[in-house]
Amino acid sequence: IITIIIIFFSSFIYLFTSLFFKDSFVKEIIKNQYDDEFNFNIEFSDKLYYSIFPVPHFNFKDVKLIVEEKEIAEIKSLKVYLTFSKFFHKNKMNIQKIFVKDAKFNLYKEDIKSSINFFNKKINEKKIVISNSKIFLKNEKDDIYSIISLNKSKSFYDSLELINKLDVNGEIFNNSFKFDLRNNFFEKKSEFDLVLNKLNKKFINQLNFSN
Repeated sequence: IITIIIIFFSSFIYLFTSLFFKDSFVKEIIKNQYDDEFNFNIEFSDKLYYSIFPVPHFNFKDVKLIVEEKEIAEIKSLKVYLTFSKFFHKNKMNIQKIFVKDAKFNLYKEDIKSSINFFNKKINEKKIVISNSKIFLKNEKDDIYSIISLNKSKSFYDSLELINKLDVNGEIFNNSFKFDLRNNFFEKKSEFDLVLNKLNKKFINQLNFSN
C-alpha cells in the first residue's frame, strides 16, 4: 500500500508540477538553451500550453525564428520535451527533443552557404523532428524559385557513432524523395543516399572534404 501511494503521488507531482511554472520562466529556459546551441533567436507569442499526454511537454504556438533581424521561420506548433530526470529541478531542466509542425522556412542563397558549418562541427544533440512544413527557397529579391515540402525531417548528433545525422522525407518539383545524410566531421567524410520515387532512381555519394 505504501509503495502504491508513493508511486501515485510521484506520478501526480511529475505530471502536474509544470503547471506551477511561470510562462516567462519556461520561455527563458528554452530561449537560453536555443541561443547557446543554435545560431538564431527565438520569439514566443503568448500562446503556451502544458500537456501531459503522451508524455509531459510544453507546446508553443506561433513561434518565430530570427537571424540577424531577418525572420527565417514561422512555426505554428513547437513542442519541447524536457529531461525527465531533472524535471523536478526547474533550474536544471534541459531540452531533450523538439517537435516542429506546420512551419514555413525561408532559405536564401547566403543561408545555403553558411549551412556548410553542418560539415565542420557537431550539430544539435537534441533530436529535432520537423513535420508537415515547407521550405521556401528565395533569391536576393525575395522571390520564391522553389518549394520543398517536408513530410518529416529528423536531425541530431549521434553520440554513439559520433556523427551528424539528417533524414528527410519530402517532395520537390512534384516528386517525392528520401534523403539520408551521415557526416563524420572528425574525419571530414560524408555520405548520403537520395531516392527519387517517381523516377525510380537512387543516388549514392561519398564525399571527402578534408582538403
